Amino acid sequence: MVPNFVKESIKLSNQRDYYIEKIALDARNRLIEEGIIGEDEKALSEEQLKQIVSFFGGELIVHSEKEKGTFIQKTAADKYVIYYYRQYNYIQVIHELGHAFLNFDEMEIGRSYSFDGLGKEDSEASLFARAFIMPRIKFEQVVIDYIIDGKFSVLDIAKEYRIDYLEVLARGEELNIGN
Repeated sequence: MVPNFVKESIKLSNQRDYYIEKIALDARNRLIEEGIIGEDEKALSEEQLKQIVSFFGGELIVHSEKEKGTFIQKTAADKYVIYYYRQYNYIQVIHELGHAFLNFDEMEIGRSYSFDGLGKEDSEASLFARAFIMPRIKFEQVVIDYIIDGKFSVLDIAKEYRIDYLEVLARGEELNIGN
């Protein structure tokens, strides 16, 4: 028996959100076709992150300066670098990749962008990252696997994806999957 929440429609706020979901899924599917990630991949290694960023025309540089965090810099008309502080979660790299997909044309060459999480661009890049890492159908199946007494275990799902539990909650809300 399929739980009711699986039958409900996606709770995305507008047509642009659907567009971002599609871009993220298309990007993921390209990487699966190329053998860079597996179809059921839930957590990404640093090597995979480097391959993903490279595949989409960028470079991933790992640094050790916590205060700089993870950020993106447009280096040429068609090139970018994502700087990654490895103590942070890998979802931040995919978030920055989302900026490369969604905001690249508006970025200035040579300028670094460390987004603050408050603006429309950051919300959209976060949606991209969650949709990329937790595609709807795969995520719904994982939720089903972790249902206990009618609720899903957010912490167990976060461990499986190796992401913060708040990302799991946000994805559940985007897909109208409540706890």
